Amino acid sequence: MNLNNLRAPIIVFWDLNPVSNVSQNVINRICDDLLLNKIFFLNIWDPSPSIGTDCSIILKNLKDENINVTLTASYPALEISDLENFMPALKKILISIDSTDQIASIAEKIQSEKPGIHSIGISYSITENTFNNVPDILRSCSEAGINNVHFPIQRVSADEKIFWLDSEKNQWLSEKIKHIKTNGLNIVIHDPFLWKTFNRGLNQNEKGCQGGNTMIYISGSLDVTPCPLLPVVLGNLLSESLTEIFSSNIRQEIRKFISMPPRECGDCEKVIECRGGCRGRTYVSHKTFDKRDPACLQPWN
Repeated sequence: MNLNNLRAPIIVFWDLNPVSNVSQNVINRICDDLLLNKIFFLNIWDPSPSIGTDCSIILKNLKDENINVTLTASYPALEISDLENFMPALKKILISIDSTDQIASIAEKIQSEKPGIHSIGISYSITENTFNNVPDILRSCSEAGINNVHFPIQRVSADEKIFWLDSEKNQWLSEKIKHIKTNGLNIVIHDPFLWKTFNRGLNQNEKGCQGGNTMIYISGSLDVTPCPLLPVVLGNLLSESLTEIFSSNIRQEIRKFISMPPRECGDCEKVIECRGGCRGRTYVSHKTFDKRDPACLQPWN
């Protein structure tokens, strides 16, 4: 499949709002749109203490469809929810954690599952305040037999600084993970520079930022943006369909900006590898696409 300039994305991130008043008709219409546009992967984040009404409606709509659904649920939902009814579309369940203390009970849940029912793992958000816990999270998951470890894309929030690895943090993390057995772990990382710290010598970002191309993000207010970390609104699903948003001029224009390396990186020999890094982080930090990713560790001319 040629992933350059897709007619419609193939990956959707959908964050649910536990206090929203979205009607079931709207949710049904969005689900129909996902199928109409042949979305391959749907990643739902439901922060409710138990699986919320909106999430249940989505899972029921899609349970027999040809779509791969990953649900990230809150830690309290681990014991409350029976998710087997939403198979086979629900392929993976990630439990959002904020400490290593929660890993043991997740491991027990995995061991009690029927073989082949679904894949269970953890999701851990890396921020300025949680970064130092990453080695302990990896070590605990490895020891507990939890193979799926996801570090999700950071969401833009007025209350939280956008995180990235500076040279000191990068060196510290590199040294720490050398001593952790991660071979059996399926570690999912979206940050291109953080990914490279875990995968020395490999290049994940050769195609560049895929925001608005292979993936889009649906916020709790149903705003559609290129990715969770790029707050440029392409449309809103209360008044527009996904099909209309995918074919809109604004999506095409944003893709042009995202796909071009930053002007500030014009003379850098590494730009062909990193393609400008995380374009959302650049935009949030500088309010322009012309600057380089603040996580870039290349010497500055």
